[in-house]
Amino acid sequence: MKRLPILFAGVALAIAVFAGTGFAQSITWTDQQLPDTDLIWEVKAVDLSVAWAVGNHGNIFRTTNRGTTWTSVGYSLDHRGGSTSSIEAISATTAFVCGANYDGMSGSVPSNDTTFVWRTTDGGGTWSVVFAQPHGFVDAVRMISPTEGIGVGDPVKGEGRWTIIRTTDSGTTWSRIPTEPLQMNGELGLNRSLCTYGTNHIWFGAASGNNSSAAVYRSTDAGLTWSRASTPLPYYSWTVWFSDSLHGLCSDTCLARSTDGGVTWLPIGLPGWDWYSYDTGWLAFASVSGGKDLWATLDTIVYRSEDWGASWSIAYHNTKDTLLSGSFATVHDSTVGWFTTLGANIVAYKDFPVGVDMLATGDVPTEFGLSQNYPNPFNPTTKIRFTIVDRQLTTIKVFDLVGREVATLVNEVKEPGTYTVQFDASKLASGVYLYRLSAGQFVQSKKMVVVK
Repeated sequence: MKRLPILFAGVALAIAVFAGTGFAQSITWTDQQLPDTDLIWEVKAVDLSVAWAVGNHGNIFRTTNRGTTWTSVGYSLDHRGGSTSSIEAISATTAFVCGANYDGMSGSVPSNDTTFVWRTTDGGGTWSVVFAQPHGFVDAVRMISPTEGIGVGDPVKGEGRWTIIRTTDSGTTWSRIPTEPLQMNGELGLNRSLCTYGTNHIWFGAASGNNSSAAVYRSTDAGLTWSRASTPLPYYSWTVWFSDSLHGLCSDTCLARSTDGGVTWLPIGLPGWDWYSYDTGWLAFASVSGGKDLWATLDTIVYRSEDWGASWSIAYHNTKDTLLSGSFATVHDSTVGWFTTLGANIVAYKDFPVGVDMLATGDVPTEFGLSQNYPNPFNPTTKIRFTIVDRQLTTIKVFDLVGREVATLVNEVKEPGTYTVQFDASKLASGVYLYRLSAGQFVQSKKMVVVK
């Protein structure tokens, strides 16, 4: 079902970046801007710098610098004058978009309606059709491994079963599987209401039909068999999200939680928070896969749970507009996330550990580099900036002039990007020291001077 109960002219994104525990934290919220104000349905984070977003009429955007700039990359998408509604992105170059040859917001479906999945492998420069089907509607696709992916779509009228598509060649081709679950009670599909965990666990939400409650369908064997669970949601399972194989959320005008992989669902009731009172305000969720963090949006507020949804607190109040869907990516101690909103702004939330900070500096760098520390000479702290081209085990160590190691500042795998690390030399004597960056085959050293 494509006719959503939200009709607004502009939608943008809220971006959230936060860190793991064990470090002091610095949190800021700032506004960003999309180059277009058309309705933006979904955002997908790839890593700390890269994210994609899809709009209602073939509007697709990409950032490679954590939202400092967003670029329109959907110009070559032939969406037949119709709608685009969901996106799956797996890298800075490869993404998938689902849609149809008619405007799903119009409320009417033509007799020649066709649903599509498009793919780009060059950052949105060109798009190709990798799946097309008369009737029905592909609601979402998700890649569950580098080569395998799963998708769900509305039941085609007269077939009596859901549309489930699969790829085993990295998304080059998609085809329907022979084990599609039966459609129950006239249910319909919902845009973006598809979640996967690992290569076997799949869930998708369904809109109620024939006075039945909303449901969540579930497979634990990569789609070979399916089961259906009723939820306490009255109409729709707008969003389904699982952070692991057991703990998940689904939403409508209220919020429901599962701790058994979606077999059973119970409404979340929190003191003072009447989820049921929001007759037109639906929720959307995002989390870090495999972690306890769960996030939900309700109108202008972002809620966060750090215990799989057992308890919640307010993480952010957006005074400008209603918040919608979200997506997160994690690299070591830092996590980045984006939320769509019903306005033409992007709200950025940044929270990195103090001491090691990845900078939003633009596209992925092309050269390794180690900068001169600043200030230099210094007492007692200085900052060292370095650049990583590809994913490498990275170390920065400090030595005295006789070659003895006196400090290790970095010792972990780093993703491509530009970083800054702070060095505290309060325990060292005055003098000249060497600091050395090692990343794969790249090694570079520079001098620093401690003056006390």
